[in-house]
Amino acid sequence: MGVYNIKEIKYFFENKANIELLNKNDFDNLFFRWFYSSNNYCQLAQFLIDADIDFYQYLSRLRLSMFQTVDFKNKPILFTDKLEHISAYAFYLCSGLTSITIPDSVEEIESYAFCKCSTLEHITLPSNIIGISDNTFLKCIKLNNVTIPNIVWYIGDYAFSDCSNLSNIIIPDSVTRIGSYAFKGCINLTKIKLPDNLVDLGIDVFGNCLNLTNIEWRNKTYNSYLSFKRAFNKSK
Repeated sequence: MGVYNIKEIKYFFENKANIELLNKNDFDNLFFRWFYSSNNYCQLAQFLIDADIDFYQYLSRLRLSMFQTVDFKNKPILFTDKLEHISAYAFYLCSGLTSITIPDSVEEIESYAFCKCSTLEHITLPSNIIGISDNTFLKCIKLNNVTIPNIVWYIGDYAFSDCSNLSNIIIPDSVTRIGSYAFKGCINLTKIKLPDNLVDLGIDVFGNCLNLTNIEWRNKTYNSYLSFKRAFNKSK
């Protein structure tokens, strides 16, 4: 697997002399050291999770595919305000993760970050992000409740597509753009309030939302996506 074994890694975390090193340096450097030969971040992450080592507090950046396919085994994840960035595919295809809180110190969550997290039910998004990137929550089939932060201005393509259990989402007035297929296939979504400032609507945003019969926009209510889309197009 790598140049260190589990006993050596456990010893590293149990040695108080190393805590100062962890606090001062990017934890990614240790990932490179321990698994330099394979550069397999998710393999190391699984290793640490299985060993019940609390390493989240030292992370400042989640690298590309860092937790891809990892099984969190329903163990709690507690990040600190040291975390600033979540890269693409960071949690792609992970399992055993039902709830997660992203600290407000995070300013960007890249595309596909939580794509196909099949067990994710709830996420608290940081207040400082300005957008929901493309495919961020694509096919998170158990995600049921999302509140978009108040300074977000765009929701990307396929951002919540095929979130079949999503029944409630709050979109703030700051959002002016919703990308193509953003909520396609959200079959449990029955109603939604869209921001008055919405000016850019992508293709088939609510396609196959079979139970969506209440769309509120600019003080009017529409009983179907088609009727809303007609009104939106006329407003341009």
